[in-house]
Parts: sequence; C-alpha cells; structure tokens
Amino acid sequence: QPEATYIFDRGYIDYERLDEMEADGYFFVTRVKKNAKVHVLETYDTSQSKNILRDQMVVLGTQVYLTSPFRLVTIQDEKGKQLRFVTNRFDVTAQEVADMYKARWQIELFFKHIKQHMTIKKLFSHSEKGVSNQIILAMIASLLTYLIKVETGSRKSLFQIKRLLKHLLFQPFEELWVLLVPT
Repeated sequence: QPEATYIFDRGYIDYERLDEMEADGYFFVTRVKKNAKVHVLETYDTSQSKNILRDQMVVLGTQVYLTSPFRLVTIQDEKGKQLRFVTNRFDVTAQEVADMYKARWQIELFFKHIKQHMTIKKLFSHSEKGVSNQIILAMIASLLTYLIKVETGSRKSLFQIKRLLKHLLFQPFEELWVLLVPT
C-alpha cells in the first residue's frame, strides 16, 4: 500500500526494487549488508543522540547502478554492535528509524511463536485474508487445547495434549479423558 512503511531484513535488499518502491510512493526501512557500496552525499548532525552514530544522505551501489538518494542511519545497539539502516523516510528522526526496525523484531518473535507453538509450518494462502484466517484458526485451536488442559487439570504439556488429540482423533472422547485427567 502506498504511504505505508515496509520494514524488511537485509536478505531481501535489491537496489532496483528500492528505487521502484520509492517511485511508487512506498516507504521502507531495511538493514544494509556490511559490504554495501555507499556514497555519502550529505551528513546530518547526530550530536543530540547517544546511540545514533551517523545520519547521512547516500546513494547505494556501484558505478553500474546507483540508487536514488536514500537515508543511511548507523546506530550502536545495546551490545555495542553497529547496525546500518537505509530508508526513504526523511520526515522522521534517526531514532524513529531505528525504533521502526527494532519493532520489526517483535513481529519476528510472533512468527517464531506461531511456527513453534501453534504448529503453523506453512501458509495455505498468501492473501491477507487467507493468512489472517489461518492464524485465527490456529489461535482458536491453541486456546481450546489450553482450555482442555485447564479443565482436566492435566499435567501434560500443550504439545503432548495436541499429540494425543491427533492420535485419538477418531476414538471415543473417554479414551482421551483417561489419558488427560491425573489420577
């Protein structure tokens, strides 16, 4: 969607695609690879921020292909590691650029959770509605499994209960009940 800000990992970086996004009115924030060719056009003052090392207007690429002017924000994280973000958002502060990318990590943790605990291994649809429906159904299944655990007072883990449900899918409920309820 135009005017939305897309935040993605450096593995997806493609200079021509960044230019297309810029031309089409999309905003983005992404990390730059360590070996990225950067040509500095202008440097902005960062003396007010303690973890912002540099804020620059740059073009990326080699002489074969140079991008439109973008913004390169270099920060030092809590562990002392330097991270570089490229964006076409000149209307926000360098700290806000860093915060946007940092917020992306929460989304990564959410996807890790749904893959590991809600057993979504692959998406059956790539449309927004299809993905939403699949996640909602997986949440419902997880919550129902948790409810079974609470109501039966079972000492089994949610993973063990899910395995039992799958194993005893077409068996009478009493067989499951016997295995769940502590004696």
